[in-house]
Amino acid sequence: MPHEPTAEQLLAGIAQHDGQALANLYDLTATNLYGLICEIVSDHNAAQNILKELFLRLWRDAKRIEAGGGSVIVWLTLDARAKAVDWQRGQNGLRTSAHSRLQALSKLMSWMPGRADMADIDKRRHLLEKLVHRLPKPQTHLLELAVLKGFTETEIAHQTEQPPGRIEHELRAGLRFLRHRLRAVMGTWSANI
Repeated sequence: MPHEPTAEQLLAGIAQHDGQALANLYDLTATNLYGLICEIVSDHNAAQNILKELFLRLWRDAKRIEAGGGSVIVWLTLDARAKAVDWQRGQNGLRTSAHSRLQALSKLMSWMPGRADMADIDKRRHLLEKLVHRLPKPQTHLLELAVLKGFTETEIAHQTEQPPGRIEHELRAGLRFLRHRLRAVMGTWSANI
């Protein structure tokens, strides 16, 4: 029985303009990506358009993405999130500067898994879900606002009526918690999280 190609193998095919590789990667990832987009965007037509734009960009930029050496799953996830957040912010009359967006993306990328980690992450998904549920509720809420809604620290401070310094502290504490526990999860099958 032949094995299923990895996301990176499919990306290599897409970089060579293999339409079937694009269709296979779409089948592999579209449901989860659409779910992520719908967490941010309430308009289902807009969510479908964002997903379509995401795969058109992947088709167009596959060689560059492949040359970057990162995980195509992580790239798709981050780009889907960015496009959905931009759309939602536009609907709310908010604009994010390119500098703010780059800073937020850099913070996310600092703890995102690399290409080699993705297979291990899939095997340990149940432990990762347990890990997220262990995060203190206030930090969970703040991380949701930052990651899923794309709010800046200043916007979160305004919305939650807390000082910006406290928001920054709580976000850092939440990310430290996740980073520390993630090492444990990735290091053992029965991590004590």
